[in-house]
Amino acid sequence: MKDLIELGIVTAIIENITTREDFDPADGVLEIDCGTGEIAAALKDAGVSKYHGVSNSSEMVAAAKSNVKGYSRRFHVADTSSADALKHKHNLIIAVQGSVPYDVIPAGTKLIAVTRNEKSWGSCCLKLAEYFADGATTVQHGDLFLTIGTRK
Repeated sequence: MKDLIELGIVTAIIENITTREDFDPADGVLEIDCGTGEIAAALKDAGVSKYHGVSNSSEMVAAAKSNVKGYSRRFHVADTSSADALKHKHNLIIAVQGSVPYDVIPAGTKLIAVTRNEKSWGSCCLKLAEYFADGATTVQHGDLFLTIGTRK
């Protein structure tokens, strides 16, 4: 993967997804804590047609629906700290910030976690390590970290 500083976090996520040998755009992507739709817009531009984004915030969902034309019915308000966020099944989950239900994500699910540095490089990544199978990688972009792997 190219350097995240050069690419930017959204571009790095999209490049990782679309260049994976095991990713089929028909399998789709579920984004937990979808924000205002930046990642969704990039996925749409990359040709991913099956997508669902969830957020705790109705304001964020409304903004995402407004920002990503053609995906508006794909954004939903849901409790992102519970299995409710996983109602829409997909081949790959992007978990962005916030309270993510890592413990209820099924084993074997391809997972990309975006976390913010809490106090040190290791802090946020060590919390995630218990959820990822061996072989997961973490890369840094500013104060954000992108952890890529499979849910064990």
